[in-house]
Amino acid sequence: MNAQSQPTDPRPLDTRFQPRHALVTGANRGLGLECTRQLAAAGVTVFLCARRLVDARNAAADLGALAGAIHPLALDVLDPDAATKAAAAVAGITGGELDLLVNNAGIYPDAGREVTRLGPDELEQTLRTNVAGNHRVLLAMSPLLRAAGDARVVQVSSRRGSLALRLDADDRLLDHQGPGYSTSKAALNMLSLAWAAAFDSTGVRLAIVSPGWCRTDMGGDDAELSAEQGARIILEAVDQPHGSFTGGGEPIPW
Repeated sequence: MNAQSQPTDPRPLDTRFQPRHALVTGANRGLGLECTRQLAAAGVTVFLCARRLVDARNAAADLGALAGAIHPLALDVLDPDAATKAAAAVAGITGGELDLLVNNAGIYPDAGREVTRLGPDELEQTLRTNVAGNHRVLLAMSPLLRAAGDARVVQVSSRRGSLALRLDADDRLLDHQGPGYSTSKAALNMLSLAWAAAFDSTGVRLAIVSPGWCRTDMGGDDAELSAEQGARIILEAVDQPHGSFTGGGEPIPW
């Protein structure tokens, strides 16, 4: 089940932090689109980002009555100029501020495969998208986040990036499937901690979150959680401690 087919949820965000403006990457489908829907339903102005502007516009249109609160933007995280252009567009609308960045864009091309079947080019593409692309977005948006004075960054990671869980013989992640994706999320966690340190003396708080296994195009139909549940986990991470790594409000070991 994808975000388009989720029923409208009138419940506002159940969080202490209440953003005015939010930018969501990878937001034309799945968890990104569902995050956008929940934010817009709570009265937040949302910048819905997708690799292609036409995809962002189509996704916004799919949200029906909520589309009025949404600004579609093109933001391909592999494009060196796209994040800078998106930041300029956001600044023009908000007066130079951004309260919330949901850094969600990512790929999982090696699902169900072992490391011996992972090509170097595919691994490089995964790292460029899930790590370098994430970093590119933060570089572009950090001035707007700092200007807001009190802002949040949610880095969408995964339990598969946990080294401790990978070494736990009782944890199901020991299957070692999707090694490229897992490697990228472990790297993203380290990058996120570096960004958390950079934000220490500012009003920006950063949290790393695993939304769990969700029924999206990436997660498949057999996943445990709906897109609505996964998106709520992502958005509720705004209240988690600075530099934390959690899932469903519970700490995840590094």
